[in-house]
Order: sequence, then structure tokens, then C-alpha cells
Amino acid sequence: MLEKSIQNNGFHELETLRDLLHQQNTYIWKWDFEKELIELDELFYQKLNIKRDIENLTAQILSLVHVQDKLKWLRFIVSLRKSWDIQNFELRIKDASNKYIWFRLTTQNTDDTPARMGLILDITKDKKHISQYEDHNKKIIIKNEILELKNKEIEKANQQLIVSEDRFLSLSRIVNQAITIIENNKIVFVSDRLAQITGYPIEDLYSMKPEDLIAPGETSTKVPFEDGQIEGYEMNFWGFTKNGERKYFSNIFYTEKNSGKPNYKFIITTDRTKEKIQNELLRNNEMKLKATLESLQKYIIVIDSKGFIINYYKPSSLKHFVFESTLQLIGKHYTDLPLPEEFIERILDTTIKVQNEGKSKTIEIPLEVKGKIRWYYVNISIRYSTTGQNIGWTLVMDDITRIKATEMQLKNREAQLFSLINHFPDIVCLKDNENRWILANKPLLELYGIKNKPYLLKNCRDLSQLYPENKSIYSKCYETDIQAWHAREQIKFDMTFDMPNETPRSYEIIKVPLFDNEGNPTWLIMLGRDITNRKKMNQELKIAKDNAEKADQLKTAFLTNMSHELRTPLNGIVGFSQLLKNNLYEQHEHDEFVGIIYDSSNLLLSIINDIIYLSRMETGQISFDIKPVNINELLKEAFSSYKRQYHHKEIKLHLEFPRAPREIIIDTDKIRLHQILNNLVANAYKFTKKGRIDISVDFDEGHKNLIISVEDTGIGIPKHYHSTIFERFRQVEEGYSREYGGVGLGLAISKKLTEVLGGKIKLSSEPQKGSKFSVILPYIQRPFEIEAYQKVPDIEFIKNKRVLAVEDDAGSYLLLKSIFQNTGCKLLHTKNGKEAIELLQQDSKIDLILMDMQMPVMDGLEATKQIKAMTSHIPIIAQTAHAFTNDREKCLEAGCDEFITKPIRFNELFSAMYRIMVNGKMEV
Repeated sequence: MLEKSIQNNGFHELETLRDLLHQQNTYIWKWDFEKELIELDELFYQKLNIKRDIENLTAQILSLVHVQDKLKWLRFIVSLRKSWDIQNFELRIKDASNKYIWFRLTTQNTDDTPARMGLILDITKDKKHISQYEDHNKKIIIKNEILELKNKEIEKANQQLIVSEDRFLSLSRIVNQAITIIENNKIVFVSDRLAQITGYPIEDLYSMKPEDLIAPGETSTKVPFEDGQIEGYEMNFWGFTKNGERKYFSNIFYTEKNSGKPNYKFIITTDRTKEKIQNELLRNNEMKLKATLESLQKYIIVIDSKGFIINYYKPSSLKHFVFESTLQLIGKHYTDLPLPEEFIERILDTTIKVQNEGKSKTIEIPLEVKGKIRWYYVNISIRYSTTGQNIGWTLVMDDITRIKATEMQLKNREAQLFSLINHFPDIVCLKDNENRWILANKPLLELYGIKNKPYLLKNCRDLSQLYPENKSIYSKCYETDIQAWHAREQIKFDMTFDMPNETPRSYEIIKVPLFDNEGNPTWLIMLGRDITNRKKMNQELKIAKDNAEKADQLKTAFLTNMSHELRTPLNGIVGFSQLLKNNLYEQHEHDEFVGIIYDSSNLLLSIINDIIYLSRMETGQISFDIKPVNINELLKEAFSSYKRQYHHKEIKLHLEFPRAPREIIIDTDKIRLHQILNNLVANAYKFTKKGRIDISVDFDEGHKNLIISVEDTGIGIPKHYHSTIFERFRQVEEGYSREYGGVGLGLAISKKLTEVLGGKIKLSSEPQKGSKFSVILPYIQRPFEIEAYQKVPDIEFIKNKRVLAVEDDAGSYLLLKSIFQNTGCKLLHTKNGKEAIELLQQDSKIDLILMDMQMPVMDGLEATKQIKAMTSHIPIIAQTAHAFTNDREKCLEAGCDEFITKPIRFNELFSAMYRIMVNGKMEV
């Protein structure tokens, strides 16, 4: 009722009631649920001599509570926090005089107030009176027990005095120990039990000593003892019985000393074989248990039902732990462990849960040890007696800092691995032995159409229900899973996936089943690679192979034709050259022979140039000189050449320009464009027996492109050949090639050159009506101007110049000598690079050197390097039959200032000399 009155009237308003309670050594306590703090009477603080520190009040009182009552106080605080019902209880608290005072804590369990209240009663005097009364009763009980024991001892002594010899003999037969009595060193009595233990007859034992039973190779141990008037020793050993059974005998020798009676010696023999074996087994088990505990590396604490530590185990090799190795724990309350309060509270809370639920629980706690954070694992379990009663708890503590670090590393590695496989272009999937999906990377999920729905622990049949649009894919996947398990080895197959708004994708799938050591299925790995491009490539390779085979056939035909085409002009050159040697012909015949030789030479050079251009195009070694070119002049010069060249047949040549007020000038390569035009005109002339060949120039709409067309009235080209006529070694038909000749390279070279110049070639043709080839080039309008270096230079600049020709071939030197005849130039000659260097050492007044590259003794490259090292002001023009781009680069790197190819054309030679001797620069 006091508690109820306090709660109804308030804690601070009933001063009279408070005084009344204080007179009875009773104090008021209150718990605030919002602040989770306990408040006490000021007089109670004074009684305990503690400060009024509300926040640390719980810890202050815990330090003053008797060690056996700490758990009560902690449970009281936990119950206040959890709003559990609190039963009245008693505990001891140390007061200001350092003496323990008994208090009874009462409470009123109500839920209709924001606080809980109760009384703290000082019951020390009551406890003292009760204790004195109990002590008095105990003394009386003890005295009665002592008197009763003495009476029993007197009664027992009387019974022993009346025991007869027969009773002694009967007793000796019943007890487990065998008795031997020796009087004056002679055995006077042996109990039947010794015969049972040793297997020897009684009559034999009277003449035997205990040492006679020791097994060969065994030793006995003697342990002396003395107790009042009795002395003796204990001797234990392994021995054999009469029938050879091995036993462990324990013999105790008793002798009475200074008794004044006859000298008696008693031997008590016990069969301790089972005990010995059990002890050894127990010792082995203890060693195994110790080894097991040592290997576990765990700190084990055994606590009784009151919270006191009754045993503990710490592995000897344990280095890092929260307790010092010298700390003695037995007898301490677990709340006195040197652990932070929050640690103790967590253990307390967990212990309460374990007791309520009857199941062990585990907690993980971080602690600071020697300046570093270490993680500890604590397992709390109930200890039960053989009758099933709760007799305490077991705390298993383990330092799991490394495990925590390893977990973090594993999580990081798992995240890295998952990130890695997600970035694989290949698909990856891991399934368990029931074909359930465990892991899949992003490309696989996208391929199988899995988006936001979960896939873990589902097989392909489950997923086919979630994604019915891909049912066929999942059915195939499930079937191949079964095939892989049955095959017990890797299987490989192809699958095609229909992609939305994309072309179907083909994948090569590999499934690998894994088994444990006993052959049981464990995991199934699925890998897949996109082989769409590979399949496409294989198809393209097949087409390329077919084309290569066709090309090989064409090449064979080309070689046959080329042999014919090369031998035809060579026949004219060689044949008419032999006729010229005889000097038997008139001048007009002589001139005709020279003309045939010249035309045959040009034809042969054209064929060789086509082959060289083809090789250079295949290796990407074509060089271009883009400059402003006057198309009007180019076509006029070409047309004049064509009229002289193509006058044998009944063919009319016609050139037509657009009606334009000015000349047509574009940026292009004049030589390459001339080559394209030559090929087209030569092709038209070859396949036209009579009629006309028209060369025309025009523009498309808007004047964006220039169109140069060559149209003939020849045999024409069937439409199905239009796509292949520009391929190398290709002609319309073999019959045509046999009739018309040629190697089939002109159109292929022309198409390639036109494309490099930024244009294209267009064909329109009908059989027996003729063909029209149109070269379409980009056109940018320019004013009419032609740079000076496009014109053939005046050769007056070489008059009185000294030119050294380094040439080992007599015919080539004779040609140079003929070219420079009547020019006013002095031509010097050496046959190799070494002679040229020796000449320059004697005569350094040389204006120009024409250097052949391929010579004996010292080639042109080495000679150029040494000459440039001697005197760098003399220009050198390289002349060589090697016409590839890398040959030009080699010559320029060696120090040459210009580069021309053989056979030498007069205009090219004089233009090169003009550029480096007059302009002082070379043509790039």
C-alpha cells in the first residue's frame, strides 16, 4: 500500500511519509522509462557514501554489491529496461563504513504510469537475529550428531571384539583383497582370494613370494609409508597368473612396530588390472582431450548456476586474448571479468535468452586489445546435470580477428570475381547437382532474357514458366544438362538465340559436370562464346577459298597469256635488231625496223609496268603526286599520241570537250590519270575491229564531278561479266583472250588507281554494240594557271656542266652518252662506286652524279653514303630498275637528291636535273 500511495501522491510531495519511512530505515526508488535512469532517496546516497550521479548510478551500486548478489542487481536493471515483472528480492550492499548491509527491494508492477517505483528496506537487524537463531540451532544439531557418531563407534567396536576367527575367514573369502599373514618370516595364512587372483593352488602360495609373480622384463615399484604404530610399503607390478594371464598386482605390506607382540606382517594383494587399464585409458583420453582443446584454440569458461567461475581452459599457444595469462579466474563472478560493461551486459542478455529458450546462442563482439581492435566470438550454452537440471553455463570464447579479416577478403574477392565474370564477353553459369542456378553473369542473363525476376535456386524448367517467350531455349538448356550428367564428361554444342530487333546470334556452349571423390555429382559449369562472327567468317573463308581457286585458274591462264604477250614484243625486238646488224636494207626499211623495235619496246614496257603496278598495289606501295593538272592539255597530248599509235585499223578516233569558256584544271596525279586513260583506250582499241573510239569530257549536275569517258563500237561485254571485268587476270572469255591477247590487268589497275584518286569507274556495255567506260573524278573549279615545272624544261641549263655517270652496264652508259650528245654537257664515266670515289678524290669539280644502284665492287647506296660524307654539295640522282616505293626510300635515306626508274625517259631525266640544279629542290 505504501508503494501505491507513493505512486498516487508523487515522489517529491509526501515529505511526511518520507520521514516516516526513513525512521524505519526504508528508502524510495523510482525508474524513469524515458531517460532509462534510476533515482534514489538522498538519504540512501549518504548511507552508501556515493555521489548523486544518476547516469553512472547503476555501475556505482554494482561495484558495492556483494559478489554473490551482483547477478541479482543486473537482472533487476535488465527487468526495469525490458518492463518485466519484478519479484521482491534481497541483496547485500557495502555502506559508508565498508560493511555489507542487507536490503530488501520491493516494487509495484503497474503499466498505467510513466515510471516504476518501490521501496528499499534495511533488513540487516532482522537478518542478524535470524542468523543468531540459526547458528544456535546448528550448534545443538552438531552436538547431537557427534553424540550419535560416538555411540555408533562404540557399538561398532563392540561388534569387532566379538568377531570370531570363523567370521574373519568368511570375510577373507568375500572381500576383493587377498590377505596373507606372515609370522616370524613364515606364511601362516593365505586367503582363498589370492588363489583366485593368481590361479595358483593354496598349498603352492605358502611357499611363494609376491616377487615370484613379476612378469619377465617388468619392474616393481616400492613406496614406503608410516602411520603411527604401523609401517610398511606398497609394491605394484605387472605379472602373470598360473595360466599365463597378464595382471596388474597391488601389494601392501603392513608391519606393527614396538608392540611387544609376536612379529606379524600382513600383505594385502589386490587385482587392479581393470583399474590400471581404465586409468591408462583415462590418461590417454585426458591427453586427447587436452590436445583437442589445444587444437581448437578456444578459451573455455565454466560457470555455475550462481554466476561463479568453477573452471576454465586457455590454450598454451594462444597469443592474443583479452585476458592476461596470469589472471586467476576460478572463484570469481563472471561479472568481475576485466571486460567492458557493454560486453558483460550483452553476455547477461544472451544468457537470459539462452535460459528462456533452452538453446545455445553466439554473439560477436569487437574489443580493443593493446591499442588494436580484435573480434571475439562468444558461444553461451546451458550446462545440465544428469537429471536434466540447469547447473550453470559454458562460455566458449574465440579470437576471430583473422577470420573476420579473411571474411572481408573473401567478400572483396567474391565481389571482384563477380565483377570480373560480369565483364566477360562469354556467358558463365554455375549450377548445383539438381541443375539449379547458383551463379550467372550479366551477358548470360541478358541472353536468356532474365531481367528483374530472381533466378537463384531455380532450374531451367522453373525459368521457362517465368519467361514463356524463351521456352525453347530453356528446354534445350535442361536437356543438355541431363546429357552432361549422363555423359559424365564435357559436352559441346551450338545454340542459336533469336535477338529482338537484331540478327540471330550463334553460341558455342560447353557444359562441364564435376564430381566428388566418391563419384557423386556436385556442380555443373556452363560456358558459352558468341561464334556468330566466326561462323560468318567461315562462310566468307569458304567463299574466299572458292574465289582463290578461281583466281588460281585465272592466274594459270594469266601466266599462259603473259608468256605469249611477253614473247610477242620480244620477238619483234630481237628479230629486227638482228636484221639491223646486217646493213643490207634501204634507209626506209631501216627506219621501219627501228619503229617496230620502238613500238615493241613500249609494248613490253607497258606489260612490265602493269605487273609492277599490280605488285605495288597489293603491298600498298603506290605513291601519288597530286598537283593541278590541265585536263584539256593532257587529253590533247594523249589524243595526238593515240592517233599516231592506233592508225592501222579502220577505226576513227574522236575527242570532244564540253562547251566551256575556259580550261579544265583539277588536282590529281597527271601520270596516274594518263595511265588510266591509256589502259581504257588500249582496251577499246584491242576489242574494236572497225568503227570509232570516242573520248569525251563532261560534268555531272552541279559540276561536282568531272567525267572522262572512252566509248567504242567493239564486241561489248555481257552483263553477267560487268561485276568481274575489273578483277585482276579476268577477261570476258578465254576465246577472246586468245583472239585479242592481253594479260587482263589493265582494267584492274585502272579501277584501283581511280579509287585512290578519289573517283570511280562506271561501265555500260551491250554485246556486239560496244562499251563505255567513264572515269568520274571530284571536281573543284580552279582559275586557269599551269605551274612552270609542268612543262618540259629547256635543256640550256646543262650547257658546260660536268656530269658523272656511275654505270656498270655498257648499253645503259651508251644510252646516256647519246642523250647528252649535242647538249654542251661533258659526261664522265666510272663503272662502280669505288671508281667514282677515287675520281672525286682527284677531281672534285663535278656538277651532278647519275648513280646506278646495282653495281659490282661497291653498289650505289654505299657509294652515295661515302660521297655525301666527303662532299655534300654535289647532287646525286639515283637511277635504278627497282621501281618499288621502299627502293625510292632507301635511295633517299642514303643521300640521293632525286630518283628515276629505268628505262630512262628523256623528259623525266631532264626534269629531275632541272629541279635539283636550277630550283635547288627535289620532287617529293
